[in-house]
Amino acid sequence: MLIFFFINDGVFNDLCISWYDSLITKLLGKSIGFFQMRSKLRGVWKQSGDFELMDINNGFFMVKFDIKDQITKVINRGSWMLFYHYLAMCNWSSDFNLVTTKKNQTMVWKRIPSLKLVFYDESFLLVMAIIVSTPVKVDLNTLNMERGKSARVCLEIDLEQPIMGKIDKR
Repeated sequence: MLIFFFINDGVFNDLCISWYDSLITKLLGKSIGFFQMRSKLRGVWKQSGDFELMDINNGFFMVKFDIKDQITKVINRGSWMLFYHYLAMCNWSSDFNLVTTKKNQTMVWKRIPSLKLVFYDESFLLVMAIIVSTPVKVDLNTLNMERGKSARVCLEIDLEQPIMGKIDKR
């Protein structure tokens, strides 16, 4: 028997507040248990604060950080691998559905080597990144022009699509 109920938007939004600063993660191509995942994440993330981990079904985990800035640090530090498998991450959304969600997207950092410094502009880099995939943000070192070997842009890529290997900078 199915039961439907109505929930006021305001009440629903209040229920969501505590989850906005959370990440949904999944280790792609490998099943991993709760304690092993928690231990591995603590080892690779080396956070100044701690985090709570919740196994939520179908290989997904919810990560809620004690310190708000930690989520940004985890995302900014690049693509993570555990046991030679990518850790897919996305910000929590009220639209996330454990039953129907297939994790076929992840965030990766795309390096653009030997780019002229005149192009180290956030809006330009985000527009250029659209050629490859959906841009999320530009690396802070790139924005501050602190590193000149390559610009970095965080992209959300669809793992079911072929990956574009090169952008011609002519």
